[in-house]
Amino acid sequence: MPKSLGDSLNTVEELNQYLSTLISDMQLVERMEHGKIKMKEHITDLRLTMQVLGDIYNLQMQQKQLYFNVDTAKLEDSLVICDEARLSRVLMNLINNAYDYTPAGGGVMVTLQQKGPRYHQRKTEHGRLAFKTYADYEFRVHDTGKGMDAKEAAEAMAPFDGERTTKELLEKGRGLHIVRNIVQMMNGQLQVVTTPGQGTEVILSLTLPLAPK
Repeated sequence: MPKSLGDSLNTVEELNQYLSTLISDMQLVERMEHGKIKMKEHITDLRLTMQVLGDIYNLQMQQKQLYFNVDTAKLEDSLVICDEARLSRVLMNLINNAYDYTPAGGGVMVTLQQKGPRYHQRKTEHGRLAFKTYADYEFRVHDTGKGMDAKEAAEAMAPFDGERTTKELLEKGRGLHIVRNIVQMMNGQLQVVTTPGQGTEVILSLTLPLAPK
């Protein structure tokens, strides 16, 4: 098979896979916007969640010859109440992007740190005044890949508009719009720090209630 034909078939296959995921994501976003998706919160061990993510990606990173590290050294309170499945999806999406756009010899670093000590906050729930203990957390996914300029970063965060080319679909950060929607549902913040040729760092900030002891 001619090389050009083989490359074309690979591109078509990649695009088909992307579009299949895209359709699923668009349906999920629509359900979110109509309030049909609810957070399923339960006691979650953040340190264990990060360890599992590390185990999932270790071999994949090694096969691509990427340095990979998951760091939770600055995590004090690991037991929280959150939707672990949604949080894991967000982190896996970010790690997938970092993996996809980092060439062999580069690195992907994932860190979770607690920003300051725990604190008490008064909230009204179901008409009753309640006191809960919270902590602020910061997840960072940093890669040494090709990075993006400001315009590309904005486009990667935007929902699919039906006007992008095949090349753009394959080269932009995949699924960051779905990440943004999930993060908003979790009352969190998402920041993308990126420079062409110098890699990308995505910072996810969340305030989570601590699990009762």
